[in-house]
Amino acid sequence: MLSKLLVVLSIMVIVAPFGAPAYAQTVLVDHFAGVTLDASLQGGLNTGDPVLLSGTVSDAAITQILFRFTPDSEGDPVPFFLDVSMGRFDRSVLFDHSQADVYTLDVFAGQRGGSLPFVGSSSDFVVNQGSGAIWLPEKYFASLTLDDRLATELTSGQGLTVAGSLDVDVTLILFSFVPGSADSVPVEFFFAVTDGRFERVLLFDHSQSGAYLLEVFAGQQGGSLSFLGSFAPIQIDQGEGVIVIPEEFFGGFTLEQGFPNELQTDGVFPFAGTVDADVVGLRIDILSLTDGVTRSVDVGIEADGSFRLPLRLLPRELGDLSFIAIVELANGELRRSGEFAIRGVDPPGPDLEVGALALSLLPGGTGTVPLANRGELPLELGTVQVVGPFEVMVQPTAIPPGERGELVVAYWGGGGDDGTLTIFSDDPVRPRVRVALEGLADDGVGREEGALQRLRTDSDGFLSISWDFSDRDLVLALYSARVVGADPDAVYSYSVGASESLGKPSGVGGSAFVGKLAASADDDGEPSTARRFRLEGMLRQREGELARGIRELGWRAAKPAQVRYQEGDQTSLLFPEWPTVPGQAIAATVVAVNDRVVAFAQDDLRASGTNINGTQIQMIIDQFGEDYDEVVRLFGTPSDVDGDGKIAFLFTHLVDDVGLGGFYNAESVLPVEDGGGGDLTDLVFLSPTQGLSTYRSLLVHEFQHLVSFNQHVLVRSGEAEVSWLNEGLSHLSEDLVDDGFVTGGVARLVDAFLAEPWATGLGGDAGFDSRKRGASYLFVRSLVDRLGEGVVRRLVQTGLADRDNVEEAAGERFEDLLASWAAQLFASGNGLVGHRRLNYEFEFLSTKGGRGFRQPATLAYRLDDPRLVGSLRPRGVSFVRVTGEGEGRVDIQTDPEAQVGLVALPVPRDFAAPIRLPVRLFAGMTLGYPMPALARVADELTVAGSLDNTSSTQVLFRLARELAHESGVDTLGFFSDVESGRFELTLSFAAAAVGSYTLEVFAGESGQGLSFLGRYEPFEVLAADASLPSRITAVSESSSVPARFDLGQNYPNPFNAATIIDFEMPRPGVVRLEVRSVSGQLVEVLADGWRASGRHSVAWRARGRGTGVYFYRLLGEEFRETRKMVLVQ
Repeated sequence: MLSKLLVVLSIMVIVAPFGAPAYAQTVLVDHFAGVTLDASLQGGLNTGDPVLLSGTVSDAAITQILFRFTPDSEGDPVPFFLDVSMGRFDRSVLFDHSQADVYTLDVFAGQRGGSLPFVGSSSDFVVNQGSGAIWLPEKYFASLTLDDRLATELTSGQGLTVAGSLDVDVTLILFSFVPGSADSVPVEFFFAVTDGRFERVLLFDHSQSGAYLLEVFAGQQGGSLSFLGSFAPIQIDQGEGVIVIPEEFFGGFTLEQGFPNELQTDGVFPFAGTVDADVVGLRIDILSLTDGVTRSVDVGIEADGSFRLPLRLLPRELGDLSFIAIVELANGELRRSGEFAIRGVDPPGPDLEVGALALSLLPGGTGTVPLANRGELPLELGTVQVVGPFEVMVQPTAIPPGERGELVVAYWGGGGDDGTLTIFSDDPVRPRVRVALEGLADDGVGREEGALQRLRTDSDGFLSISWDFSDRDLVLALYSARVVGADPDAVYSYSVGASESLGKPSGVGGSAFVGKLAASADDDGEPSTARRFRLEGMLRQREGELARGIRELGWRAAKPAQVRYQEGDQTSLLFPEWPTVPGQAIAATVVAVNDRVVAFAQDDLRASGTNINGTQIQMIIDQFGEDYDEVVRLFGTPSDVDGDGKIAFLFTHLVDDVGLGGFYNAESVLPVEDGGGGDLTDLVFLSPTQGLSTYRSLLVHEFQHLVSFNQHVLVRSGEAEVSWLNEGLSHLSEDLVDDGFVTGGVARLVDAFLAEPWATGLGGDAGFDSRKRGASYLFVRSLVDRLGEGVVRRLVQTGLADRDNVEEAAGERFEDLLASWAAQLFASGNGLVGHRRLNYEFEFLSTKGGRGFRQPATLAYRLDDPRLVGSLRPRGVSFVRVTGEGEGRVDIQTDPEAQVGLVALPVPRDFAAPIRLPVRLFAGMTLGYPMPALARVADELTVAGSLDNTSSTQVLFRLARELAHESGVDTLGFFSDVESGRFELTLSFAAAAVGSYTLEVFAGESGQGLSFLGRYEPFEVLAADASLPSRITAVSESSSVPARFDLGQNYPNPFNAATIIDFEMPRPGVVRLEVRSVSGQLVEVLADGWRASGRHSVAWRARGRGTGVYFYRLLGEEFRETRKMVLVQ
């Protein structure tokens, strides 16, 4: 066949040769057998000059030609492969300056990928020595056309965009730069090919200077790659300075902005951008070249292909690192899309300290925000941002190292305004700090204006505060800003009153907590609450393991056809393995179904008098169906892996055997090959023996876990949320249901934390610790009350976890959030600070006239007494109240590892928290008015209210305290009859009753046993001459009959979830309380009917309502009044 070929060969010189050849051998157009050339090949070329090889072959079976130039010297042959398409070939070639020689040209032709038979040869072809820079021509590589020539001399640190097209059907190109050293790794750049086009930036680190062989390959993703050509040497010259990694450096995704190759440890840089259409996962590996440790960071990808990760280097990641990006393609292939050398640095820099957490001002007044630069370089301040009727009058532009400055802020409002001051600087770790601003009313009785000091200990852990104790005490709200790298169970000591070495902490150890748990221990000796939390901790740990597997292997579950369930349908579901219960298949039958839920019951369910029946199960799932939309609105959607649009509930006695009331197990949604159980359904396992009132909060709690795993892991291939934050969010979900704060047990968790706030922190596993769960809930609740419900969606609908998630969702550093939270825990509802940043708004934490939850346990220290030693945990808090006379100095010595900061809270010397119990704190009971949590001897405290269960005939308010010096419990009981669901009783105390009690409330039918409704502690009985909190004007306030009709202002206002409206009636009658929009349209009727005389409270839960102004109106036979309220969603 080849003997019959007529080959036409043409060599067109694009750039004229340098110098004249010694002699020039010409290859004629018909020199090779069976070949017709476009033009003759003229010898005497210069190295570096591009030459276009083109020609035709007559045999359509030929797909590739090889031109091999073999030097007469001992050098290596120089091959040029040319693809043949429709009988033609066309490629530019050149010789490197090291390849000047006399060559024999051999030509081969045949099938690509097969053998290439010899066609012919020509000798004495001269290539002369050229000079100057060499540029690879656009058509140098086979089947590939570059948009521009490619330089063969590059400089490290300077990016070069390479783009072009191919005339073959491929989806991937590889540029591989092979170093001359045999033990060095090639530098590889993959290019995705879309519609025949490719583009990417080439960039070399300063450490990668040297000579390389460039080899280019192309092919299909996941398949073999064909060789397109090579060239050597590619010279990478040594550059200098910081390198900025460009937006299009990595294959498979594009960044919003580049980032430098030197990154400050513990500083945050925004790693954000958009992935290509075929990329479904993205992971960053940070490899330490010092110790070989790799840290993987998974990047969550949104539905629109965007991603945003606040990426940071850990303090231990100092030195040389390799930044490796790995993408997962839709076909399941994992590909290293780019790698670059970076350095973790901790250079001297500015360090901004803002000395105020909040600033309160009178109309027309000014105040200062202290600033300091604790760093080693000058601090540059940017333009501040102010929200509200405030103005910055004086602002420094820079603060030298070790120097101080201040911002002067003026208030131009009339009182009652909130605002925010945001300070921007070039501090690499804290570039943005917020200060709460509050405008006070100039009524002569309000709080004093001034700044709420925020301070940090020095590098030795020491801090000193000067204070005037003449008319006020000092509360130290301490927090540990050690947010990275600490053991969550570490205990940091501090001392107040001396600076010598630390000793044993006071008031710590947790023995009281253990004692409370021991009272409800199971038969095997383990407290039931501790067991439940331990088992739930195992679930969260398993979620993390599954998430890691999904990130590494992918998850490609397909939804089957939708199933239409009917009562009586049977199936088999896998119960997961537990330490006390083996994994097993359960035969189950559908016992109830609605649009959102299908409920199964185990076929061989163990008989028990406490088992719920099918009618009750239908009631439970119907209630959940109503709650479903609200949870999805706030948190996000479930996975719906089986495509039926329903959540499956399985009632089985095995849940009782495990020791839980119910649980969500992420294994249920995954196939076996992905580490799952194979049920492939959104499944919640439930005990059939729980009290009916507990299922509602239980179900929304577990549903949040289900939604969280879906949003974090299945949707975004991100990290499973860490235990403490995951549980905090699930406990927050219980706030969505009526009385969930009580029936779900959140109130008890809050009490457990505040009884020993120093004993836990916001980190680690929350499955073992009621205190950590209470802290986690209060922290998340703080974010919601201050930032609105949108922060919940940002916390759940992400691939981030833990600190990174919180900081991205809140837009603030974790350390700054800790400082605000510590102050809020003590100050909320006490009238100390009015700004919403430092006051809870949720109805069970904030009540009319005071605070709705207990004060955190606070250590006491008197100036000049022997030092006090306390403790706190990483990301934890602790409180100390300091008293004294006149002016004094308070020295505080802390463990430097703890990185302690504090907020200095001024409190009146006779300060006592005005705590009032929420009207729905006790399950099934509504108090007529928030109940004071303290009383004085000889005062009478009247408590009135109503019961949901109108068949009840008696209530009991019981106060109990442990006796200090003798065994036993001192108990005070106060009974009241119940008529038509209403009760009224009076609490009075003798002098011997002074002390701290646990209040327990019971109700039921007299003589039939009373059911437990709830508890609160501590309830304080004070001496007759004790001062009462300023916000409690009379402990018997709820007992008097109002003198006139009155519609009170709702509280809180503005509000973002629910608000309370109070009204008073001097005599019984029919009233109507309604809510209307600004246009007058009726929104909702809150009350309509007969009401007894007295005070009444009605809650409006504004679910699904838009932000704006609303009016509420009370209409009676002799009364009509309208007030305004503001909803902020």
